[in-house]
Amino acid sequence: MFDLPKPILKAIEILENNNYEAYVVGGAVRDYLLGIKPHDYDIATSATLSQAEELFKDYKIVKYKKGLTIGIIVDHLYIELSSFQGKDIYEDLLNRDFTINSLAYNKEILDPYNGSIDIKNKIIKTLDYKIMVNDPLRLLRAIRFKATLNFKIDNNLKEYILNNYQMLGTVSKERIRDEINKILTIDKPSNIIREYKEVFSFIIPELKNTINFNQKSKWHNLDVFEHILKVIDNTKNDLILRLAALFHDIGKPKSYSEKDGVGHFYGHFSTSKEICEEWLNLYSYSNIVIKRVLHLVYYHDRPLDLSDKTLLKLIKDLNNYDLDLYFSLRRADIIGQNPNLLYRLDELKEIEKKTIKLSKSDIPFRVCDLKIKGNGISNYGFKNEEISNLLNEILDLVISGDLINDKKILNDYVKERSMIK
Repeated sequence: MFDLPKPILKAIEILENNNYEAYVVGGAVRDYLLGIKPHDYDIATSATLSQAEELFKDYKIVKYKKGLTIGIIVDHLYIELSSFQGKDIYEDLLNRDFTINSLAYNKEILDPYNGSIDIKNKIIKTLDYKIMVNDPLRLLRAIRFKATLNFKIDNNLKEYILNNYQMLGTVSKERIRDEINKILTIDKPSNIIREYKEVFSFIIPELKNTINFNQKSKWHNLDVFEHILKVIDNTKNDLILRLAALFHDIGKPKSYSEKDGVGHFYGHFSTSKEICEEWLNLYSYSNIVIKRVLHLVYYHDRPLDLSDKTLLKLIKDLNNYDLDLYFSLRRADIIGQNPNLLYRLDELKEIEKKTIKLSKSDIPFRVCDLKIKGNGISNYGFKNEEISNLLNEILDLVISGDLINDKKILNDYVKERSMIK
């Protein structure tokens, strides 16, 4: 028996006590048959949304733009509730995206389209390709289900996806973003990205240029695309890190130059950052996600050594932010390069160890750590942006050892600078 949470049973009871049918549908039933604890619950009901809103008026209700579904919060559990798509539950299930989701439960499982058989056989099929046209995001959802459930996509559906993925151009960027995030955070994203590279290249156009791009370098034995995939697979399962891995070398084709048959990618970190920033903004990632990812992409190839000056400058530029993710990306980048150069992992380990130690020391690496503040600088006639620029200049000098972080010494330096201003 499907052991439903009490808030779900309560919501169904409210609907049934008012003479409406109600079923748990879709992913929760599928996950139950797979032995996976469901995290999301959808209820389909014979009630209209306005009728449902009236029944649940004492609960918090979330309305969606399309008006096909409402969210209700019952005893702290979020539930999505929709009216039957059709005259009854059977027509509703017929309009679901895939057979594995065309299941319903209320005291017993309803499986009119043999979804349980496809779940057992681990295959993703659709009941009607018109469903894909009605909501093209389902093309990407099929790929995501394949990746997250380790299923196979039916050959006919796979061919349909590869012939019609351009329909994703009509889907909101936010919905595509959510699917991409789920795909990127599986254990090994490379397999699914490689198999459906045409689809991912449509979503991220610059990715297409990396496919089969020969780097002609002693540092690399893989083309840019395969290198990116290997780096993704060798980072831990963290969305910030996976996004940085996906974009860290995406600007290489644009940055390519060749001399004596050897490839060079001068400034590719900057080009990759620009491509990444444009894409993350287009797909409406939060400002904090964008900031963190761009830091990792921009600094991923910075030359490092064991000197305090080099490492303190790195900590400053990263703002002591995501150092663990930064070194994880650097390790994965080395693993994705020429195997003969893996000895550099030992060097990186020592650099990381010292960097972490320095980040926990009293040595200043942020403007706020300086023994002089903006109001002290303003006393010497500096204003607004001048103050900010001077503080950063002083921090660089302190980090390099050319100035001591002492209040009198720093004030004397500012005084000298004001005299030549």
